[in-house]
Amino acid sequence: GPYPGYAGDLKVEGGVRAHYHDGEVYLGYHLNGIEADACKTAPEGVANACGIHIHMGTTCDDAASVGGHYYDSDNIDSDPWSPITYAAHEDGTASGRQSVTIGQGQAIGGRAMVVHDSTGARVACALLPSSYFQV
Repeated sequence: GPYPGYAGDLKVEGGVRAHYHDGEVYLGYHLNGIEADACKTAPEGVANACGIHIHMGTTCDDAASVGGHYYDSDNIDSDPWSPITYAAHEDGTASGRQSVTIGQGQAIGGRAMVVHDSTGARVACALLPSSYFQV
């Protein structure tokens, strides 16, 4: 659904599959309703532009509780989610698979999955199933 407080025109829908194994998250996604032109390629120099990221929070009801990107900041030097972007097709859809190294012992179950637009703003949010757990 829409990110808490998002009042823009985008109506992002779709699905995300994610699993964690040996310090990496593997994402598969299909999104509808994203910016077809602006996200054909993610704009350079814009943090989180056209990104899809797992966040620390376990809610999509309260923007203040969604938090930042989820990874082991004690053992990983820089945000591994920064380069994770989607490329839009002409019809406003995007699909793909990516992997992200987030560190050992991370539990992704129940965490917020956030979709960003071309400006880096948070436009959509969904919770990963709580059955996802660290392996």
